[in-house]
Amino acid sequence: MKSNWAIVQKYADSLLEVVNAEKEVDEMLINLKEVNEMYSASEDLQYLLTHPLIDVEKKLACLEAVLKKMKINKLGINFCKVLVKAERFELLPKILKEYERLSDLKIKRGKAVIKSAKPLNDENRVELLKRLEKQLGIKLEASFEEEANLLGGFVVQTGNSIFDYSVQGQLNRLEDKILKMRVQ
Repeated sequence: MKSNWAIVQKYADSLLEVVNAEKEVDEMLINLKEVNEMYSASEDLQYLLTHPLIDVEKKLACLEAVLKKMKINKLGINFCKVLVKAERFELLPKILKEYERLSDLKIKRGKAVIKSAKPLNDENRVELLKRLEKQLGIKLEASFEEEANLLGGFVVQTGNSIFDYSVQGQLNRLEDKILKMRVQ
């Protein structure tokens, strides 16, 4: 039997193959987030959709009625129905997270947290984002935070990467170089 992670990846990847345009990718993401929030908030729905003794046709009819009221698009409804038929609906939160990661890669976008010693004005934020997007080759959605212990400069965290342009980071790198020179 495959691990849940492999199953999650297959569902997310398959869904992304079906959804083509950037607008549709984002619409599906919004739809899945709404379904996931609703599913997470309703113990009754969780019970209904995951209980093995409840007839699949009843599950599908209930789910379709709820999703139509929520105005989820046809593809979103069909995807949720596939999960119910395969008895995998409880994997929706993980599938959603993986779908978001894969769609970000496909559309070349990402999220970044930018920490600076002092607040950056709008002009500096725009300029910094332009440079980072050019350097990384992706469109960034950024959040800005203050971190007084940086002394100066900024640190950018995006995905698994950290770019440290702070004074403290420069001092640490300089210290490492000096220590390496002493050892040799």
